[in-house]
Amino acid sequence: MYESIYRQAMTKAWYLVWHNKILWILGLLSVMVGQFGVGDFVGKLLYWNDQTIHPFYVFSYAAYLLGLLPHSFMGTMGVLWALILTFLVIALFVFVAVSAQGALVAVVADWYKSKKADKLMVAWHKGVKHFWRVLAINILAKVAFGVLLFLLGWAISIFGQSGFFSLLLLGVIFAVVILLAFAVAAITVYSIGFVVAEDSDLFNGFSRGWQLFMEHLLVSMELAILLFMVGWIILALAFLISFIVFLPSAALWLLGGAVGSAAIMWIGLAVGLILLAVMWVLSGALFNAFTVSVWIYCFMKMKHTGIVSRLGYGVEKLFRRG
Repeated sequence: MYESIYRQAMTKAWYLVWHNKILWILGLLSVMVGQFGVGDFVGKLLYWNDQTIHPFYVFSYAAYLLGLLPHSFMGTMGVLWALILTFLVIALFVFVAVSAQGALVAVVADWYKSKKADKLMVAWHKGVKHFWRVLAINILAKVAFGVLLFLLGWAISIFGQSGFFSLLLLGVIFAVVILLAFAVAAITVYSIGFVVAEDSDLFNGFSRGWQLFMEHLLVSMELAILLFMVGWIILALAFLISFIVFLPSAALWLLGGAVGSAAIMWIGLAVGLILLAVMWVLSGALFNAFTVSVWIYCFMKMKHTGIVSRLGYGVEKLFRRG
């Protein structure tokens, strides 16, 4: 009887995440470096037309800020110190996020081998140990996603307002870009997996990640699409839960209105916002930890036993019947 590896991976991943709160912490910290998979790419794609984050507007923003710089020496030194502090804060956030991502991968990989999750400090040490290699892989992935976004933006500007065949070609380009984004996401996961789980160097990890992706091409695409769909389902559920979270706040608003107290209404608003923030933070931490766990579980399965594609299995079963 064939058991779906995806169902098995998600069941095991949920069990691991739910019974090991260390993954919640690492999942929350590693969210800052972006999600495993294509969530980061799709998020940028959805806001591509928003000029406030469009990459070509960075230069105009920088020029505007330079025009605001004071000309006095003390003012210039103050701005310089502010820039240095900003850089240090950003560097700290990047260090924490990348180390947490490496630690999260290490925990799942070790759990697959021994069925025991590392303690927080042990996992953190492994994440820090592989910081530079994991950072380099993340940077390469961001660059690849950026190139894909640029190509898609270029295609939209050329074919977006033309005839039927141009729009059809744009649809084909869009599909190819999304598939390439799935491929980049999978290769990124596998490369980080080899770097953290087997202590491979950067080039060896990337080479082996590419090889594993080519050996499990259909599986990688199926898994990327499945987790992408799961992400949208969880996002929809989070929006629905948001209304439930705001019920205590609504009750305080009604109470404040009934007794004519603005203070109670403000307290209700604060309670609602705090509960909403906690809910979204926990949702992001859990989903990130779950996604990484599913990817790395499948990665370890691919390395040790191999995985058969659902599509490939279905085609093989069809021909066997024929």
